Amino acid sequence: MVRILISAVDSHLPESRLGIDILSRLPQETVGHIREQRNRKDISRSLAAYSLLFQFLDSLGIDPGDVLLKNGPHGKPELQKPEGVFFNCSHSGEWAICGVSRYPVGVDMEEISFPIDDSVYVYLHPKEREYLESYPKELRNEKFIGLWTYKEAYLKALGCGLLRDPASFAIVSSCQGKMRVEDPSCPHGTTPLIMQKHDLPGFSVAACLLFPDAGLRE
Repeated sequence: MVRILISAVDSHLPESRLGIDILSRLPQETVGHIREQRNRKDISRSLAAYSLLFQFLDSLGIDPGDVLLKNGPHGKPELQKPEGVFFNCSHSGEWAICGVSRYPVGVDMEEISFPIDDSVYVYLHPKEREYLESYPKELRNEKFIGLWTYKEAYLKALGCGLLRDPASFAIVSSCQGKMRVEDPSCPHGTTPLIMQKHDLPGFSVAACLLFPDAGLRE
């Protein structure tokens, strides 16, 4: 359904031959956003995430000349060629990730140790606030980070990111204990599927796919 690729970030990537090659394969708008980043580590993280995408496509035998990226309506990079392949990137700390799928996909990763306070509640749906408050205070930081990666992954799968109010929908637990999206504005004919992977100690890593309803019955 989705391939999650994870890699450590090479701080020397921006001036390397690989880094220059990655930039040459990206849309100019994306290149501009990367170069506008003042933090050298952020530039390295961005390039590392795109490197994962290109390495994966190369492993499938897809010629670099047959790979073409464009920016979507809200600036999210998309694959124009090859058709029917979707991807999304994220990075945090010294790590970068890329999710690749045949369905629209969003991925997010966050350091679990990132400190939070009660001001974050404004970004949560009332159901999510209730969920967090059901835990002792010492556990809420980790639970919030996990919840936030779900929310960002969903918004990135939609293609809008944080242009949309994250409190306008809820991530809730199903009867089976799995997390799901409650969103009356979810695109018609699609069902979001939330997944989380814990392959990286100290980080929360989540992916969200937008399945066509027919696809769920296949």
